[in-house]
Amino acid sequence: MLKILHAIDTSGTGGAETVFYDLTIGIDPARFLSIPVLPGPGWLHDKLTAKGFHPQIVPSRGSFNLKYLFTLVNLIKTHKIDIIHSHLFGSNVYCSLAGIITKTPVIATFHGFVDSDRNDRLLKLKFTIINKGAMDIVFVSKHLMTFFTDKFGANTNKSHIIYNGVDTDIFQPGKSETLKQELGLAADDIIVGSIGNIRPAKGYDILLKAAAIVKKQQNNIKFVIAGEGSGYLHDKLVDLYKKLDLEDTVFFLGFRNDTAKLLHSFDYFLLSSSSEGFSISTVEAMACGVPIIATKSGGPEEIIEHKVTGLLVPPGEPDLIANAIIDLHKNSALRSTLTKNAVEMIRQKFSLDLMISQYEKRLQEIYPCKKL
Repeated sequence: MLKILHAIDTSGTGGAETVFYDLTIGIDPARFLSIPVLPGPGWLHDKLTAKGFHPQIVPSRGSFNLKYLFTLVNLIKTHKIDIIHSHLFGSNVYCSLAGIITKTPVIATFHGFVDSDRNDRLLKLKFTIINKGAMDIVFVSKHLMTFFTDKFGANTNKSHIIYNGVDTDIFQPGKSETLKQELGLAADDIIVGSIGNIRPAKGYDILLKAAAIVKKQQNNIKFVIAGEGSGYLHDKLVDLYKKLDLEDTVFFLGFRNDTAKLLHSFDYFLLSSSSEGFSISTVEAMACGVPIIATKSGGPEEIIEHKVTGLLVPPGEPDLIANAIIDLHKNSALRSTLTKNAVEMIRQKFSLDLMISQYEKRLQEIYPCKKL
């Protein structure tokens, strides 16, 4: 049995954290022993603990945290770790260094552009460390791999693409009216939903502007945003929402832990992002049979075939997003075609089982000398 140390530098909610959780609990326990390492308590810690895991807590704050690095090295030696699997840029750098020090193979997974500060003057140096310390560098989309190999010199010979996958037993077609009841909406209101924490790349300001345009044409179309948010950006969005007179049109739900049920309440799913490494929420929505409108923001172009499994629109264009929503609303035949094709495509290409099997294959290939 191989001992796998799984490391990530966040314990919150999000796509990378979901993939981390799915892999930690999902890889074959008869062949792999998962030991998760987290920077602190939070959603991810609670989820893993509920499944019987005992995450190692190692605080990782700071621009270069030597204590974090040395604690990782000690954990690797104490637990006799066979392979390190890191997620997100910070953990990828530290775990690559720890891999060099302990001579332990590393798989470093990148989930998006927000993994790293593009203005970081040491970015190329950090990629040099990853190139040396990691045996595999995994990207969750071709677009993301091309960006990091071209711009920052990620080793092309070590780079691979493994698309994120979703559990199609949980995310499957269904319908629920609970959200309408929760929000006090009418039975004939239409819900356009978005899922993702409030941050600049999500383009929620563009969503609000598109909602204002839609409201003028079809005032029974409502918008919901599900995701954590606070601080300046959240306050700025609330100010814009008030300025555009959207109090009866847009609803901020905050974080929700009932994603599948929430998606069953959506009539359409909207991704308004300016940049996406992949977008697991889009895949979850497609698996649930929700018609998709997504921006061409990187990852979505590898998930969606325009007018076959969803609609793609340019980012930063509220008029075009609004037009796509209205057009989709008026075309029931198109909605039916998109959802039917999307559900089947997700099962074939973006299932959780497929993602896990591809990571298991990488684990086996980089550590072939130990019997699995």
